[in-house]
Amino acid sequence: MHRRRGRETFEWEGYRIRKGDWMILDLHGTNHDPRRFPAPNAFSLDRDIGWKTQEFDFVPHGGGDASVTHRCPGEAVTVALMKEAIRLLTRSMTFEIPDQRLTLNLSRMPALPEQGLRMRNIRHVDAWASR
Repeated sequence: MHRRRGRETFEWEGYRIRKGDWMILDLHGTNHDPRRFPAPNAFSLDRDIGWKTQEFDFVPHGGGDASVTHRCPGEAVTVALMKEAIRLLTRSMTFEIPDQRLTLNLSRMPALPEQGLRMRNIRHVDAWASR
């Protein structure tokens, strides 16, 4: 295996990056890029988002083709947990979201609502009973 040594300094798209510089990825910008996600602020069940086929659009676990580049070994587990959480929220429970301030400060990391997300009247729904 041939391994190339990292350079001390390089330039990328006009930015000078030195060895040891900290970089932060703009996840919000990536997830709202209309070139990748048409109408990024609109929810669409038909949107084609496949975590295995989009090399640099599913950023939390690295970028590139998972079969040939370094990606987080926990990526598949994380995706499975996210799918289960979404299934629970959309098919196995009912809840109310009371009025609250949910604005995000995108200059902070992580960009979360300052007071979190409050839910009330959370109830389990028997998905089989409704069939």
